[in-house]
Amino acid sequence: MNVCHQHVHVLKNGLHIFEREKCTLCGKCASKGLYEALTIYGKDITVDEIMPILLEDKDFYKTSGGGVTLSGGECLSQADFCKELLKKLKKENIHTAVDTCGFVSKEAISKVIPYTDIFLYDIKAIDEDVHTVHRT
Repeated sequence: MNVCHQHVHVLKNGLHIFEREKCTLCGKCASKGLYEALTIYGKDITVDEIMPILLEDKDFYKTSGGGVTLSGGECLSQADFCKELLKKLKKENIHTAVDTCGFVSKEAISKVIPYTDIFLYDIKAIDEDVHTVHRT
């Protein structure tokens, strides 16, 4: 608890409370915690760092007709990163796809359109009442 400068870990009535909204993902508590109780999955990576990894399969993409698909969570929530990555993939003549639920700004989609060969839309429901997000 003491390594966190954001005071994310507090004791209330003898219980350890993790106040996630305060967490900045610095990783200090995860590195000091016991039994991997707190683990940060994933890491920050730049376009220049990921490109050599993606290019390892360039021959496979060419012979299979495949390519690189950006997906997971909502990839377009990081539209600038997606744009730069897709742009570099297109320079390598690699087929590109973006898998999105579309719950992003028009600006985010516009950024990647020039570098995307195909969009895959993840539609959860067609009924308007079912798909509408209700916020309180």
